[in-house]
Amino acid sequence: MELKYIETKEKMTEGGTHYVRDIYTIGAYTVEVDNVAYSDGMTHRDINVSLPYTPGGERSYLPEIYCYDGFMGSEKPRFKIQTVAYGAMEIEEYKKFLEAQQTAMEVAEVLTEQILK
Repeated sequence: MELKYIETKEKMTEGGTHYVRDIYTIGAYTVEVDNVAYSDGMTHRDINVSLPYTPGGERSYLPEIYCYDGFMGSEKPRFKIQTVAYGAMEIEEYKKFLEAQQTAMEVAEVLTEQILK
């Protein structure tokens, strides 16, 4: 699984706040890493991992992945995978579910190694 860099977007406000967003893709996920430097010297980092919206598309079992760092960065950042109960499944459908969960775990591991380093 490879983390692919897409682009960087920057914005400086009149008040001196500097925003930098690095955008990546990994598998079906898009990763946005926002770094903000405020005029008073404070900084903040936010990581958003999202899946494409596919209305009426084939069912995807890929779970949401979140970067959790506590309240206002009070804890060491780490990735969490959202779990959902789908109930009873036919074997072939269950295989699709397990493959999606494995993919999410691999994505979270790569993000941990390359984004949170």
